[in-house]
Amino acid sequence: MSIFVPNKVYLRGILLHYFIQKKSAAEEHRILVQTYGDNALSDTTCRDWFRRFKNNDFELEDKERSGATKKFQDKELEQLLDEDPSQTLPELGKILQVDESTVSKRLKGLGMIQKQGHWVPYELKPRDVERLLKMSIFVPNKVYLRGILLHYFIQKKSAAEAHRILVQTYGDNALSDTTCRDWFRRSKNNDFELEDKERSGAPKKFQDKELEQLLDEDPSQTLSELGKILQVDESTVSKRLKGLGMIQKQGHWVPYELKPRDVERRFGTCELLLQRQKRKGFLMVNLFSRNPDSTLRQGQAKLKQKGLDISYETIRTYLKASNMKWCNTTLVDHALT
Repeated sequence: MSIFVPNKVYLRGILLHYFIQKKSAAEEHRILVQTYGDNALSDTTCRDWFRRFKNNDFELEDKERSGATKKFQDKELEQLLDEDPSQTLPELGKILQVDESTVSKRLKGLGMIQKQGHWVPYELKPRDVERLLKMSIFVPNKVYLRGILLHYFIQKKSAAEAHRILVQTYGDNALSDTTCRDWFRRSKNNDFELEDKERSGAPKKFQDKELEQLLDEDPSQTLSELGKILQVDESTVSKRLKGLGMIQKQGHWVPYELKPRDVERRFGTCELLLQRQKRKGFLMVNLFSRNPDSTLRQGQAKLKQKGLDISYETIRTYLKASNMKWCNTTLVDHALT
């Protein structure tokens, strides 16, 4: 698999996803580091974007900056405490790029006190109550959701599991199960482009490789499901499966491939049957040759005594194949007549 290098917008989308799942910025930063290593966003950046999301700012692209220097506002300090009230003065000062004394003064001005290692308001303000009850609804677009799928693909989750998470998180806005599987296949083919590609007039061709990938992903899929994904009818899928030597066993598509012991067993069985048929033919021809005046019924009775229960029609077929026929109730060699 080729290396996927995430850009900052993609990573911000992952941050937003975990923010909606109510994870903390610290926890999300840890997940990013585990998944993307050196390409992960810094802890400070993660916290900064979590603060934006809490203010219902879900724009992932960079905004145009003016020439004015960013000022330290009380609102920024409040956002930091909302995110993690256990942060120390040095930590807050580092994030806000000010000294500890400045932070301490602002905290006092905001009526914040430290209890058991947490900064808490001395008296609940209306904003504190409102913050617990209010959060605007985020409506994800398809590119954003594809990015989440790619994230779970990199984490080696299945398409079905990723779809379940999307439904739990975004409800009716989640991508369908079929769409999730389709984008997982693209990722397996090292196609990490999340935007829609321009389509040409020529229809997409159905390749055996696509069908094999689908079965590798989930061998329990039905003909109907496979046809829907590949955009062909069930009969076409059925023909391709037969061409690939695939059969369905216990609800799963598996390759019909004989093992060495199966081949050996079948070969032995065929050899035994062939010997048995030759023996039958030899006994019949020999019997009637030695007893040319025997009728079919008499010959059949004698064969039954030897353990061969054979029908009239079968006896006639063997005798005919051996150029034997009756002439005035006597069996003769047809080749000599």
